[in-house]
Amino acid sequence: MDEGKRKIIWSPEPGGRYSYHLWAPEIHFLNGKWYIYYTANDGGGDDSRRICVLENESPNPMDGDWVWKGLWTLLSLVWMVPC
Repeated sequence: MDEGKRKIIWSPEPGGRYSYHLWAPEIHFLNGKWYIYYTANDGGGDDSRRICVLENESPNPMDGDWVWKGLWTLLSLVWMVPC
């Protein structure tokens, strides 16, 4: 890993709603597209943390453009249900 290719594939909009405390990225290849799932919040605590999704249509995840697709809404709704 130390000698692998490094590249910043995407940066959040400075000060944007989910541009703070990015954490736990995972990359997946699904239905011919690459996806990165990560968590972020609005600068507050974990109560504002959500799972966010980036998408890349390139066959190689190091090429093409990564596009912010938004929140993974199914889990966001589950988190909002009172226990």
